Amino acid sequence: MIHSIRVYVVAAAQIDPFATAVRDGGLWHHLIRQTVPGWIATDLLQSKTCPTIFVAMDFWSSEQAYLRYRRNPARAVLERFLCKLTTHQIDLGMFSFPPKLYDCEPVTVGFATGDLIGVD
Repeated sequence: MIHSIRVYVVAAAQIDPFATAVRDGGLWHHLIRQTVPGWIATDLLQSKTCPTIFVAMDFWSSEQAYLRYRRNPARAVLERFLCKLTTHQIDLGMFSFPPKLYDCEPVTVGFATGDLIGVD
């Protein structure tokens, strides 16, 4: 699974319309569900200290699904819709969880010296 993260700044008068549109069941949610295969869901978070700032985390079935969305002509329509509700947008791109420790090469730490042993 891949996550994509966007930060939005919304005019105070647009807070409720923006949140309503992007939340589960909202217009943006409906549009992306109908036009973008591989999109799973969006979590919308609102800042507790500055309520005009939102973070949207999209969940994608794969990196390929996210990249297809980036090339999809429907994306321009979805982005224009969100632009009308926001003053600024920052697209932070794709994220995934780091590999689990057991998926990495083991490293031994020499506790007496703090040196890494077995690492060139």
